[in-house]
Amino acid sequence: MTRNLARTAAWPALLAFGLAGLLAAAGCSSGASSSSGSQPSWASALGSGVTVGTISVTPAKRAMLIPHSSGFTMAFPVTTKGISLTATVTVISFVRGTFGTQVTLTTAGLPFPAALAHHLVAVASSRG
Repeated sequence: MTRNLARTAAWPALLAFGLAGLLAAAGCSSGASSSSGSQPSWASALGSGVTVGTISVTPAKRAMLIPHSSGFTMAFPVTTKGISLTATVTVISFVRGTFGTQVTLTTAGLPFPAALAHHLVAVASSRG
């Protein structure tokens, strides 16, 4: 029962970081300020009973980056039915030649492994 409940609660988190990733990729920062205590404008799309906590944005870990890339990580708690998960969206961007590329990595619960992120970004860079 607990396992199914945790799985059911993970879906709003997955939807939340998907929306957050799209907002990050689009450059949208519409949301609640950390001092206001209100929900971000996009949180209503998650349905009733789902709350989004304070969103924090930090530079991506150096271990995730390849030379000449930059990135940021957005993290925020998503709570529904008494279960809370941390949704994390990491966006890494780089330019190779005349093309710009952006890799978006999303997780619910544990942060995305830095070594795997580095590998995926390196593969994306090599295929440009």
